[in-house]
Amino acid sequence: MVDSHQARRSAQHLTDIDIAEIFAFGKAEIPQQEIASLMKCSKDAVQHMLVTYLFETFQGCNPR
Repeated sequence: MVDSHQARRSAQHLTDIDIAEIFAFGKAEIPQQEIASLMKCSKDAVQHMLVTYLFETFQGCNPR
């Protein structure tokens, strides 16, 4: 089975599960750069998720 984080290529969208993981890391106060490294995405993507959505009210993203 291939790890979904390893399979992600540039310009791919984050899944709702990926976003939930980013929220969990954010709540654990892990630095954004480290989260980006763990999630194999850009720091800008991590920052966008943490600023745009609220952990408590996130309902998922619309499918693309």
